[in-house]
Amino acid sequence: MVAGHSMARSLVDTGSSVDVLFEEALRKMDLASTNYLVKPNYRPLASFDGDTTMSRGTIKLPLMVGGECRTIKFKIVDKPAIYNIILGTPWLYLMKAVATTYHQCLKLPTPTGPFTLYGDQLTARSCFVIEHQLLKKSETPQT
Repeated sequence: MVAGHSMARSLVDTGSSVDVLFEEALRKMDLASTNYLVKPNYRPLASFDGDTTMSRGTIKLPLMVGGECRTIKFKIVDKPAIYNIILGTPWLYLMKAVATTYHQCLKLPTPTGPFTLYGDQLTARSCFVIEHQLLKKSETPQT
């Protein structure tokens, strides 16, 4: 949960050096009436293929996984995306989490013992469909 909101379509990315919250997900959370502030901070973010996207700013939000809550500094990106959030190495390090792609799960320590978060194949497939829809939109010539 991010700031009390359930967050579907989340990606744990061991190759990401930042934690990302996409603008559309932020709008849906409707945090205008809360104390959470977006700090403008326009910085380029580079993807693995060398493409760059400007972040719109940063926001610190509480993120709860396995009963453990931490305040995470998210970079806000205004770009169509498959995911709502990307949890990168800063979050993994903070949570002392270990991701295993083979088992499609994530383990992290909690006061009550290890917590295992499993990937969801149905959600992964829906992300695949969304990705193809986004690709079709970007390839369609604008008239």
